[in-house]
Amino acid sequence: MSPKRKPLPDQIFTTDDDGIPNGVLDFDTVNRAATRLAFELAAVCDDEAAMDRVTRQYVDTLGGVTYRYAAALALKGLVVMVLRDAVEVVEHVAPQLGLRRHLRDGAVRARENFPIGLEAEGCG
Repeated sequence: MSPKRKPLPDQIFTTDDDGIPNGVLDFDTVNRAATRLAFELAAVCDDEAAMDRVTRQYVDTLGGVTYRYAAALALKGLVVMVLRDAVEVVEHVAPQLGLRRHLRDGAVRARENFPIGLEAEGCG
């Protein structure tokens, strides 16, 4: 059993690389923005210019610090709330495509071609 985690505060101060405070992060705002961002990007995924407009709107509205956290959380949201279901549908309707296998093969190639040091830490 994993140790019980302490609840996160509602807000935290963020710092730059030198430890200088550069913002306040509100977790509720980050979570709400991440969910909306994930679905708004998914809705326009066939239009690169629209994705750029959505991204710019969120950066301008949230500011750089909050946007970075929201974007990271939105990435997971895209996988959990959108991609996972889409892959399941494709596997059910067209299993011969082997979509999940292609995604896994792509992940292997990405690890091989774009090393970033995570391999030493057991990721990938």
